[in-house]
Amino acid sequence: MDKLAHMIVFGVLAILCYISLVNTRRRNFLSDKPIHWTFLICSLYGIADELHQNFVKNRYAELGDWIADVLGILLALTLIRYVLKPRYKIFVPAGN
Repeated sequence: MDKLAHMIVFGVLAILCYISLVNTRRRNFLSDKPIHWTFLICSLYGIADELHQNFVKNRYAELGDWIADVLGILLALTLIRYVLKPRYKIFVPAGN
Protein backbone atom coordinates (compact mmCIF):
# COMPACT_ATOMS: atom_id res chain seq x y z
CA MET A 1 0.00 0.00 0.00
CA ASP A 2 2.90 2.36 0.73
CA LYS A 3 4.25 2.09 -2.82
CA LEU A 4 0.78 2.57 -4.29
CA ALA A 5 0.36 5.73 -2.21
CA HIS A 6 3.69 7.03 -3.55
CA MET A 7 2.57 6.34 -7.12
CA ILE A 8 -0.76 8.11 -6.67
CA VAL A 9 0.65 11.17 -4.91
CA PHE A 10 3.43 11.65 -7.43
CA GLY A 11 1.06 10.98 -10.32
CA VAL A 12 -1.17 13.80 -9.09
CA LEU A 13 1.90 16.00 -8.59
CA ALA A 14 2.96 15.31 -12.19
CA ILE A 15 -0.49 16.18 -13.56
CA LEU A 16 -0.56 19.46 -11.64
CA CYS A 17 3.01 20.30 -12.62
CA TYR A 18 2.24 19.63 -16.30
CA ILE A 19 -0.90 21.79 -16.18
CA SER A 20 1.06 24.67 -14.64
CA LEU A 21 3.78 24.43 -17.31
CA VAL A 22 1.43 24.39 -20.32
CA ASN A 23 -0.81 27.14 -19.02
CA THR A 24 1.78 29.86 -18.51
CA ARG A 25 0.97 33.20 -20.09
CA ARG A 26 4.39 33.59 -21.64
CA ARG A 27 6.17 30.78 -23.46
CA ASN A 28 9.56 29.84 -22.04
CA PHE A 29 12.03 26.96 -22.06
CA LEU A 30 9.96 25.08 -19.44
CA SER A 31 6.72 25.33 -21.39
CA ASP A 32 8.35 24.28 -24.67
CA LYS A 33 8.79 20.66 -23.51
CA PRO A 34 6.35 20.26 -20.62
CA ILE A 35 6.45 16.44 -20.52
CA HIS A 36 10.24 16.38 -20.19
CA TRP A 37 10.35 19.16 -17.61
CA THR A 38 7.49 17.66 -15.61
CA PHE A 39 9.37 14.37 -15.40
CA LEU A 40 12.60 16.07 -14.35
CA ILE A 41 11.02 18.41 -11.79
CA CYS A 42 8.86 15.73 -10.17
CA SER A 43 11.53 13.03 -10.08
CA LEU A 44 14.05 15.45 -8.54
CA TYR A 45 11.43 16.41 -5.98
CA GLY A 46 11.02 12.69 -5.21
CA ILE A 47 14.77 12.37 -4.66
CA ALA A 48 14.79 15.42 -2.39
CA ASP A 49 11.81 14.05 -0.45
CA GLU A 50 13.55 10.74 0.14
CA LEU A 51 16.85 12.36 1.12
CA HIS A 52 15.28 14.75 3.61
CA GLN A 53 13.76 11.77 5.45
CA ASN A 54 17.28 10.89 6.64
CA PHE A 55 17.05 13.96 8.87
CA VAL A 56 13.64 13.11 10.33
CA LYS A 57 13.46 10.92 13.41
CA ASN A 58 12.09 7.41 12.76
CA ARG A 59 12.18 7.92 8.97
CA TYR A 60 14.66 6.81 6.35
CA ALA A 61 15.16 7.06 2.60
CA GLU A 62 14.18 4.11 0.42
CA LEU A 63 15.15 3.56 -3.19
CA GLY A 64 11.92 1.61 -3.64
CA ASP A 65 9.86 4.65 -2.65
CA TRP A 66 11.62 6.79 -5.23
CA ILE A 67 11.08 4.12 -7.90
CA ALA A 68 7.37 4.10 -7.01
CA ASP A 69 7.39 7.92 -7.31
CA VAL A 70 8.91 7.71 -10.79
CA LEU A 71 6.46 5.01 -11.88
CA GLY A 72 3.57 7.22 -10.76
CA ILE A 73 5.04 10.15 -12.71
CA LEU A 74 5.48 8.05 -15.84
CA LEU A 75 1.94 6.66 -15.61
CA ALA A 76 0.53 10.16 -15.20
CA LEU A 77 2.51 11.50 -18.17
CA THR A 78 1.35 8.58 -20.30
CA LEU A 79 -2.24 9.29 -19.25
CA ILE A 80 -1.79 12.97 -20.15
CA ARG A 81 -0.25 12.23 -23.54
CA TYR A 82 -2.70 9.62 -24.79
CA VAL A 83 -5.95 10.23 -22.89
CA LEU A 84 -6.23 13.69 -21.35
CA LYS A 85 -4.44 15.89 -23.88
CA PRO A 86 -6.62 14.82 -26.85
CA ARG A 87 -9.81 15.40 -24.82
CA TYR A 88 -9.27 18.44 -22.58
CA LYS A 89 -7.97 21.90 -23.51
CA ILE A 90 -6.32 22.42 -20.14
CA PHE A 91 -3.65 19.88 -21.17
CA VAL A 92 -2.88 21.54 -24.51
CA PRO A 93 -0.30 24.33 -24.62
CA ALA A 94 -1.72 27.75 -25.43
CA GLY A 95 -1.43 28.55 -29.13
CA ASN A 96 -1.78 24.91 -30.27
